[in-house]
Amino acid sequence: MNNVDRPTINIYYSSQIKDKSSYNQLLWGIEEEGLPYNIESKPLENSIELGYSAAEDSKLNVGIGIGKDGNIIVHYQKLNKEEPLFSLNIKDEHHNLRKLGANAARLIKGIAFKSFSDDAEIDEKENGNKDDSDNYVDIEMIVKKVMESL
Repeated sequence: MNNVDRPTINIYYSSQIKDKSSYNQLLWGIEEEGLPYNIESKPLENSIELGYSAAEDSKLNVGIGIGKDGNIIVHYQKLNKEEPLFSLNIKDEHHNLRKLGANAARLIKGIAFKSFSDDAEIDEKENGNKDDSDNYVDIEMIVKKVMESL
C-alpha cells in the first residue's frame, strides 16, 4: 500500500519492532470503518515523532505512530505535536487496539469516537457469559447511557 497519491491513514512504526502481528487489531479497526491505510517502517523510535510525521505525510492529516517501547498514538496534523489525540500501549486489550484504529478512521469520517470504557462488561455480553435474567438490567443500562448522551 505505498501509493503516495492515494489518501490514506499513515501508520509509521519503529524499525526496531519485529513482531508486526502485534498491532493487527489496530489495522482491523481501520478496515472495519472502511478507510485505507499505508504502513511503513521508519528509523525513528518515539511514537509521537512517528505519529506526527505520519499525519504530516497523510493527505487525510491523520497518522498513527508505533514506538519502539510499544506505545501507539493517533495524531492529527492540526494538533500540537506533543499532544496526540489518543495513546495506548501495544500490550493493551485487543478490543482497545481495535477501537484505536477505528477512532483514527472516525476522525476522518467526522463521526463519534468509540469509547474505551466499559470494555469488560461489553466483552461479557459478546461472549454470552450473562444469563437472560440480566437482560432487563442491560436494557436499563443502555437507556441510561442514551439519555446521558442527549
